[in-house]
Amino acid sequence: MINWGDPACPVSKYFTVKDMTWLPSWSCLHNPTNDERVNLMNLALKMDTVRELLGKPVNVHVTIRPISVNCPGSPHHGGNYNKAIGSTALKSAHISGLAMDFDAGENCDKTRATLEPHLERLGMRLERNPGSSWLHLDLAPVPPGGHRYFSI
Repeated sequence: MINWGDPACPVSKYFTVKDMTWLPSWSCLHNPTNDERVNLMNLALKMDTVRELLGKPVNVHVTIRPISVNCPGSPHHGGNYNKAIGSTALKSAHISGLAMDFDAGENCDKTRATLEPHLERLGMRLERNPGSSWLHLDLAPVPPGGHRYFSI
């Protein structure tokens, strides 16, 4: 059983509650809804596979970016984190806990090249953002005519 109130509690083999719910710009943990919890658990399990494929730990930058933050006692409770960090993507996979931004401690273009051939098997999408210091992987469905390796 996952204790969503304990930042150190494992969600999967390699990822903790803090990895999955920490809102770095606001320095608080989001207490996810039941639907968000299911998405975050599925994402963590898929990211376990990614980590093993890469053969190294991943540094989580952010996963969920809720439009209504549940951080009782925080001045940000009820706030729109996705909007606050400057995202204009109204259908971002981050909003519902289906995306992770991360790095693997190496050149991100190298990590992207490693992951790209495995996207179909993983059932994931990877954002093409060459030269960035992070990668975006998500579990959102590929839209009609879209690709697993996409540009915003």
